[in-house]
Amino acid sequence: MSTQFITQQSFIYNQYQGIKTETPLATKPKEIKSASTISTDEFISSSTNDVEIGELTTKTAPKYEVFENLRYFWHKNFAKTYKAEENKGVNKSNTTKEEICLAKYGKAVAEDIKTVGNCYTGVKHALWSAGVIQDYGDMPKGNAKNAISYFENNKEKFESLDVKPDDLKDLPAGRIIVYKNDNEPNGAGHICITNGNGQAMSDHTDNMKWLEAHGEGSNFKVYKLTSAWTYNPETKKLEFTPNQKNT
Repeated sequence: MSTQFITQQSFIYNQYQGIKTETPLATKPKEIKSASTISTDEFISSSTNDVEIGELTTKTAPKYEVFENLRYFWHKNFAKTYKAEENKGVNKSNTTKEEICLAKYGKAVAEDIKTVGNCYTGVKHALWSAGVIQDYGDMPKGNAKNAISYFENNKEKFESLDVKPDDLKDLPAGRIIVYKNDNEPNGAGHICITNGNGQAMSDHTDNMKWLEAHGEGSNFKVYKLTSAWTYNPETKKLEFTPNQKNT
């Protein structure tokens, strides 16, 4: 292996490491494209579980073409099996309208931002767009792994699930996964929303192999929306209604 290639690989890796922490897109991101511009061919419109989504509270991050290409090149070729993928759509099996709604917003945000390394940003915007949080700043600042404290402190809104590593890819749509590695104290961790097709969505769509990529010391927490959430077809968002149960 040439010295030049090693230097290039190191440069790409260092560039990626430098952007792993959360990068807010804006204090008050403007709303962009409506749901009518988002392809929903993978959904069966006659299904009673089908839902529509509204506008996104996202703003496309500044693009630096060369840097973005280097970042994606590292992620696809040097991050072992964990890489960006084309989204296979939201699977509506074994899930509720509310979870489908969250998954659809997750998919739309991932396909709008299209970066790698800003997973916490992507999930925050999906939750905000869906009405699960009222503002981007409602969740803790910092890295993806910091989200665990938020979910644990809001048990009336989020339920913690006991899931085995081998069952992660079989999770229904709308589940939230937070990863961290105890051997990487300075690591950012990872956060994502499942689509029910063996993929997870944040600022991009990945193949849910974060544990394999980070190895020993890696662990995770899985959360789902509690029955206190309901889908409002008029606003196309989720509402916290503790006196009702979702479908």
